Amino acid sequence: MTVHIAPVGLSIIGNLAKIEKLKFVEEPAGPNPIEQDFPWTELIKQVQASGYLESIYPGKKPKDVMEAMFETGSAADSPERDELQEIADRINVGEWIRYRGVSAELDTLRQAAIEISSAKKKEEFLPSRKDTVFLLATDTDKGIAAAWWNAIALANGDIRRIRYLSDLDENARLDKTAIGCIHILRIPGLDAFSSDQAFREPMKIMGRLGRLLVAPPESMLEKVKRIIQPREEIRFYLSGGYKATIPYLVALAEWVRSLGEDVSAWIMHETSRKPFQLPLRRLEVRQVRHELKPFYKDGKTKNLETNFFEGYAYEIRGKEYRLTAFGQGMCELFGIPTESVPQ
Repeated sequence: MTVHIAPVGLSIIGNLAKIEKLKFVEEPAGPNPIEQDFPWTELIKQVQASGYLESIYPGKKPKDVMEAMFETGSAADSPERDELQEIADRINVGEWIRYRGVSAELDTLRQAAIEISSAKKKEEFLPSRKDTVFLLATDTDKGIAAAWWNAIALANGDIRRIRYLSDLDENARLDKTAIGCIHILRIPGLDAFSSDQAFREPMKIMGRLGRLLVAPPESMLEKVKRIIQPREEIRFYLSGGYKATIPYLVALAEWVRSLGEDVSAWIMHETSRKPFQLPLRRLEVRQVRHELKPFYKDGKTKNLETNFFEGYAYEIRGKEYRLTAFGQGMCELFGIPTESVPQ
């Protein structure tokens, strides 16, 4: 199994809105790729005119649609779900992965598959049914709608494989039912640009996601069975989403790798056909836990024995040390929570 993690931006919404003006290349392309119109342009324009593009379901907010139809405990069958499946089938969303230019997220996943395993057809471009996918979505209508269309494409057009996670609180758990699913994880503040302070909550949620995937024993989740097994890969794709999130996701990838996991991170420039793999460091886990332990109660402390992670996990504010957004995520992942985690 491979776990695929990708932040989602708005490229798919923008591209679908002007679909008739764009040209696409069907992959795998040779040395002289041929640009063409999108095969389902007219059908997509009809769906857009009906209000399904940015709202998912006409007259409703995307977040409300996802919570009602795709969150844990929602009904597996309903007329509304049947309608959404019919829309996905009509515009052949399951085929979109084959075309370069639909979205930055699909392009990066597909081209990484070509680079890693010489994938040559749609079934090889897509995550397999033994994999699991987490799309990190902003808490906005367009952000959730963009994640929705990318999710359907990655699910090969089958909306039954899509799950919506409105939050990852301290009670959240993952199990084997996550395998084969495309998860849309809502992260409030993921589009924050203003400051380290604004990105604290997103880093906390992403740290929890990493912790739930690998369940390191010291994280007080030792009774939770991890869904990824040793030597199985966690793969990050960084080309989608807001550019300001890239250093935070690289950091998360490095932390997970530091726990002994097989981790890779891929990025592709929008004008390039080939992604490249980013180098990732390993941190010394015992050192991380030792140095961040004093921050356990409220994210600040006046005394530290060592300051190896100063400027990275914490900063000096007046006469005390305070966690940064990185430090917040590290505490969540490495098992030094700044809030209680039930056994």
